[in-house]
Amino acid sequence: MVNHNRTDFINAQLASQQPTNATLPNIFITEDLFHSCDKIAFRWVVKNGFDGKGKYDIRGIDTLDVVKVKDHWKIRADYSEWNNVGFLAGIGVCAVC
Repeated sequence: MVNHNRTDFINAQLASQQPTNATLPNIFITEDLFHSCDKIAFRWVVKNGFDGKGKYDIRGIDTLDVVKVKDHWKIRADYSEWNNVGFLAGIGVCAVC
């Protein structure tokens, strides 16, 4: 997804934090966070899968490249990796799990 301005990005982030099932909270738990002047990395987990009912925890890591433009910091790039096999097993489409 490409957001063409700050408002679109913020609205997309807010929308992604609204669960499709109103009984579920924001399910991402940040486990650790590292940063330097122009990079941020964080590890996260979703317990029991994205629906809260799976038998596998989904774990991931994101690294962000940030850049200062005038007096604001902006995300230039986000690189993300997560446990795809655990996710696929959780939704029942992984034959090797």
